[in-house]
Amino acid sequence: MEHEQHSSHAKQPNAYMLPLTILVAAILICATLLYSSGTIAASINALSASGGVKPSTITASANPSTGAAASPTPRAVLDRKVSIDFSGKPIRGLQGAPTTMVVFDDFQCPFCSKAHPVFKQILSEYNSSVNLVIRHFPLTSIHPDAFKSSEAYECALDQGKQFEYSDKMFDNQQNLSIAALKKYALDLGLDSPKFNSCLDGGQKAQIVQADEDAGAGYGVSGTPSVFLVSSKDLDYSQIQALESASDGLVKVLQEKNGAVVQVAGALPYQYWQTILGALKN
Repeated sequence: MEHEQHSSHAKQPNAYMLPLTILVAAILICATLLYSSGTIAASINALSASGGVKPSTITASANPSTGAAASPTPRAVLDRKVSIDFSGKPIRGLQGAPTTMVVFDDFQCPFCSKAHPVFKQILSEYNSSVNLVIRHFPLTSIHPDAFKSSEAYECALDQGKQFEYSDKMFDNQQNLSIAALKKYALDLGLDSPKFNSCLDGGQKAQIVQADEDAGAGYGVSGTPSVFLVSSKDLDYSQIQALESASDGLVKVLQEKNGAVVQVAGALPYQYWQTILGALKN
């Protein structure tokens, strides 16, 4: 009996220690998450203040049809199927990659220009798993040359030089006049008469407008706006702090049966590493 009593007394401290250990661990985990979230928030706020993150936006008063910002998606409905169409669009990077970045772009947008080298770096570093599709969302109320620049991209596509041409426009964003757009085509060795006829005749305006309408339907209100569409599922816990701290710049729309993440603005490469790293193998 003494032995049993002794045994019982010996176990008593452990009975208290286990809940205490769990409580301490929980506090440490919460502290880590709060620190991580705070660090991300501070970093994003600093970048935002320097003009490096937030997208160019079009206001509701300037364009009522596309100006309303998308409402945050409640987590309760994340199991629904989110469909972002990019069928028939040229793909930059590996054909058939499991993850596609569908970028709604404006070639005159300074934030798009900041994001462009980041996207190219992603394509280089994740060359076996990520590709990119450009769709047009020209903010004509603040970027008067944007619509015609998108048409020029489509005219270059007719000659298979759309990606080289988009690089050229971002590298020379300070001048996207009609004359400059034609010169860039000549510089890239395109058939000038064919390109100029396409551009002057507005042959691609309908394609650009269709992209803009589609973007508005997805809730796009600024550029760059990216929908990361993957056949892989997402480990939400890995980017939860980023989503929470980004003030709506990062929104997880779908986690299972293929991930969909919406990113508004020119996030730095390291944040894209976090998002892409959350995709399950």
